[in-house]
Amino acid sequence: MDSFGPRRRIFFINEILGEWHTHGKNYSDNAIIHTNAQIAVMEHHFDLWLKKFPDTQNKVKRGRGKVLTNAGRILQKGQIFHKAIKYSKKAIMLHPFQLKAWVVLVLSYIKISYK
Repeated sequence: MDSFGPRRRIFFINEILGEWHTHGKNYSDNAIIHTNAQIAVMEHHFDLWLKKFPDTQNKVKRGRGKVLTNAGRILQKGQIFHKAIKYSKKAIMLHPFQLKAWVVLVLSYIKISYK
C-alpha cells in the first residue's frame, strides 16, 4: 500500500457496512434499491464521523461526492439514466473535480451504458 505513504494510518471497524448480491437478470431491477441502501449506510457513517471529528467537513463532502458518483455509475450501468444524472449532478456539486462523475453524467445524458 505505497499510495498511502508512510504517515497514513488505516483504521478498521468491526461492523459490516452493507452487502450487495447480484445474480441472474435482477441487476437492473434492484439497482435503485442497492444504490439507495449504499447511500444510506454511508450517510450514517459520515454523520458518525462528523460527530467525532467535526473539523473534517471538506473530507466528508468529498467522500459523499464519491459515494454519489459510484451510485450514479451503478444506475448508469443498469440503464436507469434519469437517476444516474441526478446522482452525478449531486456528486459534482459536492466535489466538482471528480472526472468519473462528469463521465457518468455525460454518458447518462446521451443514454450510453457500458459494463
